Amino acid sequence: TTQQCFDKDNAVPKSAQQDENCDVSQKQINDNTIYWTLVCLNERGELKGNGEISYKDDTFNGFLKMVLKSKEGQLNMDSTMKGRYLGPCK
Repeated sequence: TTQQCFDKDNAVPKSAQQDENCDVSQKQINDNTIYWTLVCLNERGELKGNGEISYKDDTFNGFLKMVLKSKEGQLNMDSTMKGRYLGPCK
């Protein structure tokens, strides 16, 4: 469980895999759903993924599908997420 402040310009959750070598791009908004892609390059290899979050009232549900390609092979990771509004950002 984590807490994160969301606003209109920052509506994509920060993943534990995101760091300074990651780029979140191709954000698309369709009604209350946001779609994005994630690309990270580091010493372990290349991590690519796509995610989707749908906001409804005070909650959201979404997923992130990622593929890590390295010299050791390929690893597929799928995660789901859900959240709720806790109050205004500080």
